[in-house]
Amino acid sequence: MLGVAISAPVIGVDAFMKDRTMTAYSLWECFDYGRLEREVLLPFSQSENPLHYGVWDWYPNTVTKTVEVPHAECIITEGVGLFRPELLHYFAYAIWIDCPLDEATERGKERDREVHKNPQDKEWDGIWKQNDAEYFEKFKPKEIADVVIDNA
Repeated sequence: MLGVAISAPVIGVDAFMKDRTMTAYSLWECFDYGRLEREVLLPFSQSENPLHYGVWDWYPNTVTKTVEVPHAECIITEGVGLFRPELLHYFAYAIWIDCPLDEATERGKERDREVHKNPQDKEWDGIWKQNDAEYFEKFKPKEIADVVIDNA
């Protein structure tokens, strides 16, 4: 597939958040991976086109709209926590973008401050960093991936 351009919609796991006020969770279980499976992965595997899924919104802290996503037999699903045993069979190709945890944390904090104007350093240094570390240890995404891209 090298050298072939593919146009595919990108569906981010952030649209599947459960509740931004959750403060005690591990392994990124603040995301509703079951809803991602029901609304996107399973319908896609059954050749549904277009896909329809609910998009969670940070400030009202709920799903606020449903989007329609047409595709040409290919979608990209991205986000934290996706390389889970119950979801892996849906992915034809898994790409892991590798970056040391401390560097990724600093990049996330900078992005939230500068791009989103929503500093969340406490979460980045606390529960999010903890979830990353636990997730890496339990699910070993770097070992599962078909390709690993070094982004350090």
